[in-house]
Amino acid sequence: MTLAEVIIRLVMVALAIGLLMSIAPLLTWGERKWSALAQDRVGPNRAAIELAGKSITLNGLLYPLADGLKMIFKEDFMPTRGEKFLHFVSPWLAVFPALAVVAVIPLGARVNLFGHEIPMQVADLDAGILYLFAFASLSVYGSTLAGWASNNKYGLLGSLRTSSMLISYEVAMGLTLVGLMMTVGSLRLSDIVEYQQGTMLGFLPRWGIFMQPFGALLFFVSAFAETKRAPFDLPEAESELVAGYFIEYSGMKFGMFYLGEFVEVVTGACLFAVLFFGGWQLPWASSEAYYNPLVVGIGGFISTAYLVFFVITLLGLPLRDPRIQFAIAAGGFLGGAGLALLSGAEGLLGPKGGVLGLILSNGPELAKLLMSLMVFTMKILILCWFHILLRWTYPRFRYDQVMKLGWKMLLPAALVNLVVTGIVLLIIR
Repeated sequence: MTLAEVIIRLVMVALAIGLLMSIAPLLTWGERKWSALAQDRVGPNRAAIELAGKSITLNGLLYPLADGLKMIFKEDFMPTRGEKFLHFVSPWLAVFPALAVVAVIPLGARVNLFGHEIPMQVADLDAGILYLFAFASLSVYGSTLAGWASNNKYGLLGSLRTSSMLISYEVAMGLTLVGLMMTVGSLRLSDIVEYQQGTMLGFLPRWGIFMQPFGALLFFVSAFAETKRAPFDLPEAESELVAGYFIEYSGMKFGMFYLGEFVEVVTGACLFAVLFFGGWQLPWASSEAYYNPLVVGIGGFISTAYLVFFVITLLGLPLRDPRIQFAIAAGGFLGGAGLALLSGAEGLLGPKGGVLGLILSNGPELAKLLMSLMVFTMKILILCWFHILLRWTYPRFRYDQVMKLGWKMLLPAALVNLVVTGIVLLIIR
């Protein structure tokens, strides 16, 4: 492996972890804002910085920072009769699998920049889906060992609930993807994304959600349960288990469990976007379309406008204000026009020398890279928002309902989906 390849891999590792660790803390704030809107409350608005006699609150944006500082300086309690080593390791086991899964997720289009082929993926494994299940299954150890190592009966009950629920839904989640793997004919995630280019039946995007609509629904429910959040938050049901498996955790250890749930939400959104939403692909677009300035401009306009809309919505600004609407439209126009100019600048301006010429000669690849990253980020944010919307809509299930849903409903439904997929493929092929 050359030095350039090593640098590219390190940059991709930083980009993948940076994507997770930037969206996950923002979700802690976004959930508070959206839950306040759903319940007609004010939401976070007290944390502030005093500057020049004025209190700057940034509409609650300082809360993730305040939470982080509080958890860092809070007392780290350790149970006297607990297993100290496992008590220390358990929070890391809860976070690490979610971070490791991102290594095989293609964050954007593969491009050729400055003479180097750059895959927007840390590792493009032949058995990428098997890698996903191998590391995703390790997350159960963090919560299970956390309850056992605390030497607390409530924590132990919470850890037993966790292991039984997660194992149940992992089986169903694995079977839901077999139909997609049969359809695509590959376990490589980059191949799955490439397969979703173009259209099917003449008008539908060839995305996994249209090829496997039943499988997509089953996978979403199973992945939702894997996050251990309401309505699947039985492992930490406050009314029954007094916070469950992390009852004896405080300080930054509790913070890792808390943040780990949001990291799992982002990871689940990444997986669903890659498997069923076309990944970084634009709908109705082929691979050649990404070098068309018009297509790149339209895709850039939609992506930038949505990202501006997402930020404005989180800030709580009035969407009916004409100035806000103008800001969304202007942001989309500038983003789309910028990507379109970057994609076709060399053809318009001709060859140039120096740094400008180097940028222009790589303009189409740069535009393709930026647009694919923006499209993928947009899909992740939409799925995260939908996840939080469901989390604050449905009440908690009973334990017997959760297990019945996993074993008596999702698992048989996944098997039926597998059989139907096989029959359809035999007829078509």
